[in-house]
Amino acid sequence: MTRSLTSAWLSDEPAATALLPRAFASASLRARCVEAAVNRTFGDTPARMDPVVLAAIRAQNAALTPSSSREQHLAALAQGGAACVVTGQQVGLFLGPLYTVYKAASAVAVARALSAETGRSVVPVFWLQNEDHDVDEIARVAVPGARLPHWLKAETGPADPRCSIATLAWSNSVEGALASLEEAIAGQPFAAETIALMRGAYRPSVGPCASFRHVLAELFSADGLIIVDPSDPALARSAAPVHHRAVQRADAIASALQQRAAELSAADFKVMVHVREGAPLSFYHPDGPAGPRYRLAPHDGDWELVGAGTRVPRAVIERDAVDAPERFSTSALLRPILQDAWLPTAAVVGGPGELAYFGQLAPLYKAFDLPQPIAVLRARFEVVGPRSRRQLDALGLEPSQLATSRADLLAAVGGARSDAPDALEARLTSAITSILGAARPDIEQVGGNLPKHVDKTEQAMTDFAKRLCDRYRRALVAQDTVQAGRLDALLTWFRPDGAPQERIYGLPAMMARFGLTRFLEAVRGAIEPFDPSPRQLDLSTPEAS
Repeated sequence: MTRSLTSAWLSDEPAATALLPRAFASASLRARCVEAAVNRTFGDTPARMDPVVLAAIRAQNAALTPSSSREQHLAALAQGGAACVVTGQQVGLFLGPLYTVYKAASAVAVARALSAETGRSVVPVFWLQNEDHDVDEIARVAVPGARLPHWLKAETGPADPRCSIATLAWSNSVEGALASLEEAIAGQPFAAETIALMRGAYRPSVGPCASFRHVLAELFSADGLIIVDPSDPALARSAAPVHHRAVQRADAIASALQQRAAELSAADFKVMVHVREGAPLSFYHPDGPAGPRYRLAPHDGDWELVGAGTRVPRAVIERDAVDAPERFSTSALLRPILQDAWLPTAAVVGGPGELAYFGQLAPLYKAFDLPQPIAVLRARFEVVGPRSRRQLDALGLEPSQLATSRADLLAAVGGARSDAPDALEARLTSAITSILGAARPDIEQVGGNLPKHVDKTEQAMTDFAKRLCDRYRRALVAQDTVQAGRLDALLTWFRPDGAPQERIYGLPAMMARFGLTRFLEAVRGAIEPFDPSPRQLDLSTPEAS
């Protein structure tokens, strides 16, 4: 049974920190990572950013909501001597899950903290992960329903499932998703504001990336968040050195990564990304960036396009990596390398799953002669509103107690309501002990193994009595529809579909209830940049509602 690297890392276990150092935990280590980022080199690129990359990023951000803070951050990168804190997320419907907002806010907070500590300009960057191709995952998000999450879904225009998200556009179904959202949040205090923001960005024929970028820029313009779209054709040439090295040194890179995977396995940690022998970490798009992508596998000295049933000479792939880099895209492991080849990255903000695969990256950074940034866990929140606070108080629960089964929760709140099951359990246990205790001397005189059987019988009868009383408690609560209804409402809010709130619900769920300004202020105010502990975001006061 493998275990989570992230959990062990958060617990500061030596086996985990040996694979992924906790550089975020020390001010001196943080300062060292900032200096390493500022003075990094990659190929012929010195500490100052590549002018082509900078110009492309400037042009991308010029099309966003105007922001003097963002302009200052771009100017700092152009001048040199600045570092970045980078986070990113797969683009999605209505900004995707709530943790998208938490990631961006965390990057802003970490950048400010590092800047204050070191005296250097440290700027927040959001990397749009649009080279993925899981359309189903990006096209759905939820808001709370009466008893279950209400899922909102849209579709993109027809495309080969191997094509990247960057090439897609929303179909007319996005209008249906907006109508469903409007119906689901009707009556909420800030419903009109929420619909206006989403309708201004999510429209038929608009790409998921453009929609996502529009909303994100609105949210974080005052923070100066720089948004980077790696699929921009203007950036393709600057990706050539990364893809060329990934292809040319595929054997050595794969071997080093397989060794790291063996080290993770030896420590009983799950290996998040499987690495195939001799295979490069770049995907190949033979028809160009808008066409399908294929994994490359070595075959008799050439490369096989896995899934296409064709081969391409090794020399052609290496030549295209230099002359036609737009035909390549990054895998999950190569994406951070491309990011940090372009940007002076001092820290990367990721979720628990991302941190688990960051443990695989050290050999890759070494292979590309880049300093590995600090890994920082994004903020994790459970939002408590006025209604959920009343329900929690009525049941005597806290959000942290809800991560268990409904049956156990029913038993817990039922036990708090009535002493009858407890009294019955005490009487039954006492009677069992008394009856067997009285019979024990006669039984023990017979000898043999009978005394042991008395103990086993007592334990078994006590267990049966406890189970009976547990069922009694659950039955009492099940009869109380008000109590059960409160619990179900809490589970719908905090543990929708049995998952954390932040992984199922999107921004509209919070924006419609609390307003964008109030919600973002609460998020910003609750973040402790280098403290990975989960927190409650309490918006339960009357002024917060």
